[in-house]
Amino acid sequence: MERKAEPQLRQGLLIVVIALGAAVIQSVFQLSDVFLSKDSIGYINAEAYRGVVYPAFLDMFESLAHPLRAAVIAQTWLFSIAAAVLAVTFAKFSGKPNLGLVLILLLIVNPMTYYFNNSILTESLFQSSLCLFLAAVIRLCYKLDWKSCALLGLSAGLMVISRPVGYAALPALVVTLIASGFLNHKKIWKAAVVSVASVVLVLAAEKFAYALYQDAERESVLGNVLFSKSGVISAGQSPYPVEDPRTEIWNFLEYGEAQAAREAIAKAPPGHISFFILHGYEADMLFRYKKDELAALAEQAGRPQRQLMGEIGAERLKRNISGFLSLPLKHYIAHWQPFYYAISQEEIDDYIAVNSPLPMDNASGRFNRDVYTPPYATAIHIVLAIGWVISVTILVLSVLCFGKNWNGRRMLTCAGLAVLLLHGLLLLSSIVSIAAVRYLAVLWPIVAVVMCAGVVLILELKVSGRQAAEPDPGLSS
Repeated sequence: MERKAEPQLRQGLLIVVIALGAAVIQSVFQLSDVFLSKDSIGYINAEAYRGVVYPAFLDMFESLAHPLRAAVIAQTWLFSIAAAVLAVTFAKFSGKPNLGLVLILLLIVNPMTYYFNNSILTESLFQSSLCLFLAAVIRLCYKLDWKSCALLGLSAGLMVISRPVGYAALPALVVTLIASGFLNHKKIWKAAVVSVASVVLVLAAEKFAYALYQDAERESVLGNVLFSKSGVISAGQSPYPVEDPRTEIWNFLEYGEAQAAREAIAKAPPGHISFFILHGYEADMLFRYKKDELAALAEQAGRPQRQLMGEIGAERLKRNISGFLSLPLKHYIAHWQPFYYAISQEEIDDYIAVNSPLPMDNASGRFNRDVYTPPYATAIHIVLAIGWVISVTILVLSVLCFGKNWNGRRMLTCAGLAVLLLHGLLLLSSIVSIAAVRYLAVLWPIVAVVMCAGVVLILELKVSGRQAAEPDPGLSS
């Protein structure tokens, strides 16, 4: 037993050294500038709709000479620690220490991980929370204990407060506990209490922190989301009185530029061009479309602007349910084609040039921006399509084999739960947001775990095949 534990201990220490060594290198050597985007401004300015977690995190470094640089260093360390926890956990419970090393390298040596860790965006903290959640899932597939349940709940809570799409972790938490109870032949009531209490603790702490940190009342962009999504579908005439300010807002979305934008989306060739144009218009309607007019009408109505936008958006969506349901489906498909605009950029540019000017001033210039075409974009596109098929296959197999007595059942369940979380996060992102490259890229820890789990399953199948091929000693005698 001790001999078996020694290599696992050495590999575990090596995993930690690799993770922390990478953090040290990125801390000491400034390999790149801090990456800033349009979304970064809202966090730096601590705008109320951005919540409290990330603005407060940035504020911790405000007194330093280079606060943003200090923040990304802290993000790098947090991710390295979380990645080490995940890799060590995988190595321990899979019984394959070398795969733990592969996993930590997949997590650390990754361009998108590096980009997130060095960006003023919530993705880095979200990825760190995701790594801890996956570690808890792996532990619970092999043993049901209060520590694993607490980690599951705490990490799920952290995912929720770091990004709204993190709410998809809550159903995954429930399914994980049910699966763990079945695999370990234990009742899950106590485990559920620990996990739920851990989630509630994190959410309550965030609420308390918001009250202390933010002077402004909490805001939500849900109203903007409903408004923008209702603008890319038709909903007929306004149900409000003609003189009501809401009717004028309704007409902004039903006629004029918004109607022309819908026609442009409908005329675009299906697939990458249509996705690109839909993405541009829906993004533009979130914050820019008729901004000054909306502010004036909200003041006239005596209502908060986002609340008014949400009310009108929800009413429009109710009047065209089929149109509303088609939007998440389109964004979900586009999530699996994040390089559709890069692969076909020339074709998109040609289409826009021929049909310009497109409505709403080319979506406030979004259609005229330069789009970087990554190397091997076509290959990545094909890999993603294959990845979707494999992920669905893993999910189906994990359900079909869940009750079978097989050595690889627990690892297959781990992979199935990870895939379930991945699709849940993408689906929720498609419902409340739009397709974007980083929304898929941030889920890389899930992909890395599933890849390593796949290797474990292949090895288990080989062992099972050899055992089945060996003659029965009883028969030979």
